[in-house]
Amino acid sequence: MSLIVSDSEPAIDGLPPPKKRRTERNLEKDENIALRKQYIAPSLTTHYRKPLKIHHGEGVFLIDEQGRAFMDCINNVTHVGHCHPDVVKAYAEQAGKLYWSPTPNHALLQQYTNHLLSKFPKKLDFVLFVNSGSEANDLALQIAEAVTGHTEVICIEGAYHGHTKPLMGLSTYKSREQNEGTNTFRPNPHAWVAPLPDTYRGKYQDPKTAGRLYAGEVKEIIDTAASQGKKIASFLCEAFVGCAGQVQLPDGFLKATFDHIHTAGGLCIIDEVQTGFGRAGDYFWVFESQGVCPDMVTVGKPMGNGHPVSAVITTREIAMKFAEVEGLESLDQYCSDPVSLAVAEAVLTVLEEEDRQAHAKKLGDYVMDGVRQLMEKHPCIGDVRGFGLFIGVEIVKARSTREPDGELAKELIEGVMLNHQILLMNDGMEHNVVKIKPPLCFTKENADSVLKAIDQTLQELGH
Repeated sequence: MSLIVSDSEPAIDGLPPPKKRRTERNLEKDENIALRKQYIAPSLTTHYRKPLKIHHGEGVFLIDEQGRAFMDCINNVTHVGHCHPDVVKAYAEQAGKLYWSPTPNHALLQQYTNHLLSKFPKKLDFVLFVNSGSEANDLALQIAEAVTGHTEVICIEGAYHGHTKPLMGLSTYKSREQNEGTNTFRPNPHAWVAPLPDTYRGKYQDPKTAGRLYAGEVKEIIDTAASQGKKIASFLCEAFVGCAGQVQLPDGFLKATFDHIHTAGGLCIIDEVQTGFGRAGDYFWVFESQGVCPDMVTVGKPMGNGHPVSAVITTREIAMKFAEVEGLESLDQYCSDPVSLAVAEAVLTVLEEEDRQAHAKKLGDYVMDGVRQLMEKHPCIGDVRGFGLFIGVEIVKARSTREPDGELAKELIEGVMLNHQILLMNDGMEHNVVKIKPPLCFTKENADSVLKAIDQTLQELGH
């Protein structure tokens, strides 16, 4: 093991010269993994049987300690690409000017708020900034409970909304895994779980009627809760259910569900933490595909291209009612700090100047068409679905039965990584859905490489 020490940095006028500082420990990969096991909680999991040791990133690529470039097709966080120069520049310049202030009132706050709200329906005209998707969803639930005076929350089977205690009880994708293992998992006592609105493998599969019928399941929950003297505060749903397997909501589901929730006196919250900011191609926000306007929208992940910043977007009426509730104040030590908003503003500007939403539409259609062509050669591919560059590929044992094949999905992503240096991931209720969600600087050449790798790997696996 060697220790790399940087040269002294230039002195700043009026301050003593900085001391030499350690910048990096150049550990061998196996030693790095051993130290991780020794000091890092195992709940912080890694991908792949032999985890990669990533040194830096550039565009759509991650480079390991040996200098090997891996195409990153699982990263919907570094939205406009790893280390995009405009985002890096915005961060560095603002960090050198003002990093944090006890009074969150600076020009960037107004500038970015206006820019962000311009992307939403006019009804959604207030923002509360926080640091992560978990915080945003947690705050949205607090707002709903405070404004309605109700306590109950309806969520979707297979959802994932964050890691705070209330959210883990609503993130049934995680609680399901826990219940199937040796540990027990305490659900949120106010959570009511509606069936996953899945038209591929779910209870209702006719796309013409599924939306209305799945919404009817939500109405039954409302009625059951009411019979027990309980009232619905909110309905929390991902715009495109990611962890459950890239499940696209059937037409009409949100409109009918929103009607039921509003009639019951609740508020409707849409989680766009994974899907927002133009990734969907046809839509800047996936909820737009359903022709609805939620009461609250939560955003995060791509908002800062990897920098921790998130938000709840809501209406003036809801924001004012929340502010009026006695004893409640939206306090977050780092919310709306100038560095976070400088980064977020740079991301939004890049998306517009580089027309990344249209690019996501074009490349997403190209990838999905390519996978559909592969279906003619590989019967283990049961379905491909998505919006823009947020794509799911179902791996099945037989198309006739649609029986999921999680083991083959796992072998596929391992083979693609080892032999083609492309990073994919498997997810879903049975871990059989291969997810393709690269940074939006993804190119046609990148797409061709991914399609070729999937084709060759399935052939090598005998499928």
